Amino acid sequence: MKDFELLDNITIAGAGALSIDDVSVLSLLYAPLIKTNSYSLYMILHSLLDRKSYSSLTYTYRQLIDLLGLKKNEFFQARIKLEAIGLINTYKCDNSIIIMIKSPLTAKQFLSDGMLGMYLYSEVGEEAFKKIQQLFSISRINKADYENITASFDDAFQSTPQVIKETIEYTVDRKINKGVKANSYNFDFDLFASMISKIYLDNQKVSERFKTFILNIAFAYGYNIEEMKELYEKSLNSSGFFDYRLASKRAREMYDLKYSKSLPRLDESTELLKSELELSLESLTAKLLIERFTSFGVASSEEIEAICNLYEEFNGLGRGYIHLAVINSIKKCDNKCPKYNYYVKVIKDWISKGIVTFNDARKFLLEDKSAQNKNSKKTETKDNPNWLNDYVKNIDDGMESL
Repeated sequence: MKDFELLDNITIAGAGALSIDDVSVLSLLYAPLIKTNSYSLYMILHSLLDRKSYSSLTYTYRQLIDLLGLKKNEFFQARIKLEAIGLINTYKCDNSIIIMIKSPLTAKQFLSDGMLGMYLYSEVGEEAFKKIQQLFSISRINKADYENITASFDDAFQSTPQVIKETIEYTVDRKINKGVKANSYNFDFDLFASMISKIYLDNQKVSERFKTFILNIAFAYGYNIEEMKELYEKSLNSSGFFDYRLASKRAREMYDLKYSKSLPRLDESTELLKSELELSLESLTAKLLIERFTSFGVASSEEIEAICNLYEEFNGLGRGYIHLAVINSIKKCDNKCPKYNYYVKVIKDWISKGIVTFNDARKFLLEDKSAQNKNSKKTETKDNPNWLNDYVKNIDDGMESL
């Protein structure tokens, strides 16, 4: 997951207008999961489309976030959620970006989806979920005693051949949203498939829909292969075929028995919870880091190599964390780069104190700065160390474009 650069050019494209039903689905089904910023971003992106071409003007990333009134990290988080839940696709070529807006699932698709329906149920509760279902439910008319006398196409029309001139225009069509996929989840589908009914596999093959459904259910509930095999066997209908709706119900029932009705919730990944400061620090190269925070403003190959070695030795801590340690070390060494072993000593000291995340390190530096202020009898306190305040100011002044 990568953020855009401020000078990247962004064009928005879509397949058609939103219907009243689409807006209802977005407001009542999607919004509780993706939250306000993502819902607002989707609707605003849609409003930027020209109603004739269903494409937008081209904006720079800076222009777009200013237009939307979102901070850079807020736009990033909202965009990633929309991508993950299947409402937009993003394409990049050099500094040119296309955001393709996709139509939402239908209410029936969403509510019967083994993963999205369950997360909505978990988010809003049983009573609200039933009310939402009722809003999208209609009564079926019993046609059992009636004869279908509807005219066919060729009853009313005849075909007359004629020459059609070629045109480069195309007709707007609505592409069906195929839902979401848990692509990165570590589940051995091939092993699972080898353990289930051969009759089902021989007769229906393994469709992409079936594979996606199994992976999504395994991801959503955290089920292993044995549990998914059990779920599969409980989800066969009277004819011996897999029933998707029954499987969604059985998955919830199995989870209820295992965890006493505590359904999984949809939480943001740790990547999306990163602050703008962390994302900006991560985006810096070792060379830029040294040039920005040392008094000389020139990075030697030895100094760059030292920081690159830190990436390898402490790769599990994250680049933002390492950069905080580097900047703190530089500040303590009179704005000069210390030797490699100095950085290592600082990081290992932090680890021994339980400082193992970016937020841990940031909090430690805040407390350290506060203690320094008290010791020097300063009455004014800061939310960040001075260099953090300066860095954030530089971000606002266009530091990220480096």
